Amino acid sequence: MALLAAALARSPVASPLGVRLAWRLPLVALAVGLCYCFSWESLRLFTSEVALQFARGRGFEAHRLAPDTIAWSGETFNFGISCTFADVFCGAVPLLWRRPRGLRWNLALVASFGVVLTLFNLVRRCLTDSLFSAGIPWSLADEAIAGVAYLLVWIWVVRQLEAPIPHATV
Repeated sequence: MALLAAALARSPVASPLGVRLAWRLPLVALAVGLCYCFSWESLRLFTSEVALQFARGRGFEAHRLAPDTIAWSGETFNFGISCTFADVFCGAVPLLWRRPRGLRWNLALVASFGVVLTLFNLVRRCLTDSLFSAGIPWSLADEAIAGVAYLLVWIWVVRQLEAPIPHATV
């Protein structure tokens, strides 16, 4: 039993970060699940419009087929929830929320994170589109850039979790 206790004490789960993650991960799953209960139509339209204008700006004949669907270079692109990073945003909120900081601070953090994440996602989409228009197959361009983008967001969020939790000030 002492060996088990010693092993658990050295376990990453027993670290402050591990403890913070352990109780937040179910909230992440819940938040992402709730995210997919909504259609995010406006965000999907906005994201697809940026992609449409980006393609046209690069000289490609591109047109809209539906609010969330565009066509260019002989391909049809449907913009789902994951194309907007809405799921990333929703999943990150439980990881970023700091109770000791208070409601106003957390809402400001979540709002600013949402804006920055949206801009980051638009850059990701345009980079993916650039690779595709350069002849790289869509599945490779999209998956490679998405993987790097998810990793970068995860690293940033974990660094926020590793930071000491400040005490509330009034």
